[in-house]
Amino acid sequence: MLGAASRAEIEHDASRDATAAGQLSAARCRAALPDQAAKQAAWTAMLGGTLSGYELAATAQGFWQADQAGVLAGYVPRYFTALAEVAADGGAEVARVLCQHGFPHHAVTAATLRAGERCLENDGVTGSLRRLLADQLEDLRRSLTVQG
Repeated sequence: MLGAASRAEIEHDASRDATAAGQLSAARCRAALPDQAAKQAAWTAMLGGTLSGYELAATAQGFWQADQAGVLAGYVPRYFTALAEVAADGGAEVARVLCQHGFPHHAVTAATLRAGERCLENDGVTGSLRRLLADQLEDLRRSLTVQG
């Protein structure tokens, strides 16, 4: 159950399981903690350029949680700006991981869709990232349509 483990429990388990799978699970769990400090730490780590691709994917997967919409609200518009900046700064692979594993699927709003469409207009968003983002936005558009 999401939020059942405390930060201390996550760190305790991570210290006992030094395998790659254990460390990735801990990264995912840390990012999923439902408080602003955990979200800010995960956000900083995702954009800091120090995580491996696997660590980035795990952190991104844990970050967005639909039942944490209130804590995450300020990150939704920042996500698209950050995605475009990472891509424009030559971090195409990082941007692809963020788009594939860290897209805010829970934020099904017209504002999210508009922010994503503006991101697509950025010159740094090219190639496979452009296609992946367009696909994510199409899924979001369909979710909006279903919501009616």
